[in-house]
Amino acid sequence: MSKLATADPKTDSVPDAPKKRERGRGAAAGMLPALVIAVALVAAGVGAIVVSSSFDTPHKARALGANLAIDDGAANPLDLSANNSPALVRNPVDANNLVTANRIDSPNYSCSLNVSFDGGGRWAQTAIPAPAGASKCYAPDVAFSSNGTLYLSFVTLKGRANSPDASWISRSSDGGKTLTTPVKTPLGPRAFQVRLTADPRSPGRIYLTWLQASELGLYALATTGNPIMAIRSDDGGENWTEPTRVSSPARQRVVAPSPAAGAAAGELDVLYLDLGDDSLDYAGGHKGRGGPPFSGPWQLVLARSTDNGATWKESVVDPKLTATERFIVFTPPFPSLAVDKGSGRMYASFQDGRLGDADVWLWSLGRGSNSWSKPVRVNDTPLRDKTAPIARTSSTRCRCSRPSTTARRSCRGCACPTAPSARASGSASSAGCPTSAAGSACCRRTRAPTASGRTRAVAACAPPSRISPAGWSPSTTRRGCPPA
Repeated sequence: MSKLATADPKTDSVPDAPKKRERGRGAAAGMLPALVIAVALVAAGVGAIVVSSSFDTPHKARALGANLAIDDGAANPLDLSANNSPALVRNPVDANNLVTANRIDSPNYSCSLNVSFDGGGRWAQTAIPAPAGASKCYAPDVAFSSNGTLYLSFVTLKGRANSPDASWISRSSDGGKTLTTPVKTPLGPRAFQVRLTADPRSPGRIYLTWLQASELGLYALATTGNPIMAIRSDDGGENWTEPTRVSSPARQRVVAPSPAAGAAAGELDVLYLDLGDDSLDYAGGHKGRGGPPFSGPWQLVLARSTDNGATWKESVVDPKLTATERFIVFTPPFPSLAVDKGSGRMYASFQDGRLGDADVWLWSLGRGSNSWSKPVRVNDTPLRDKTAPIARTSSTRCRCSRPSTTARRSCRGCACPTAPSARASGSASSAGCPTSAAGSACCRRTRAPTASGRTRAVAACAPPSRISPAGWSPSTTRRGCPPA
């Protein structure tokens, strides 16, 4: 809810101009226009306008038709393909032409593109041409330009770690039936979370946004400060500007950029997550295991450029998002961003657990305004219905003893000291406590009974909410007491 603040111009300069099967019949035809509208609203995050009008006023929604299968495997129980994270777009010159693109996570990394020319009643898959020497297409995105040209972006993976090696653009002039040979973009290796958007005010102008990683680890980005970047093409992907930094250098853990263009001439908006101190997800502190989400706040941030991506300002949509789940940093949950081209109003949407379970929330920003609206709860389930309750850690859950002793599996995200620290006496202020996978945690010195009736020194950990002014000592994370 803050005003737009100017980003660092030293890192954000850029030249003004670039270099030169039919299958299942689905619902009845009369239901298709309504279905298209409903799907578009949900995908854009603006459906909340229809089904909700206030923070806690009861509201209702109605189903407009049966779910329709898009890919062939949806009706085949033997198909093991894990289709994930679909993007849906509609052709502005043919309202019945819909296109979806999604990644496939298993049994092999891949991409899928499906098209419909009857508003979603029937779908057919389009083959994606493979670039020379590349074998793994992944993380596709799609966008229509104002003249009906379809653009498809994707990355190719390389190596045992399946890290992005290059990013590509392909076009279609027939609504997605066929695609041109992919053209390589300047993004290069380790460009994660690549997203595509087209400027509805300029037919050949497209933008790519992404997270540029440096060093990688297991389930982790090994260093902080990896920036969100943007790049522009004014000729459909043939030539590109130099990339600019979207996220502020002060934001050290940013992920999941979602771009939108067209609110005004030359304007590009990028919505993303600032994870704050969340090393549980960003640095892979969870080791790929399930469990409680990060306990500290995230921020939902909008970056805006009014000069085609040359310079950036930012606005905090919400400073205290509550995480609802753990995730792998390479494939985070993405917020949604939509623009009303008529009024210029922006809509941002994301999941949040502020009420104790996962809900979908919507914020909006009027044209010329500096303040975001209060969040509106979109889903029409009862408040605090515990549909997807969020597990949280309790105090004194983790106990570590001698270095030779393996910590119990009940340890949940605590940072425990070495044995000498646990045997020390006295108390210390909670200031300076370490940041563990679940946030800042401190350890207190205590004694626990043994089987022989004696006591031994142990360290009991507590999450930040239970830290007292004194009696807790700073420590370092101990081997044998890992986060869950």
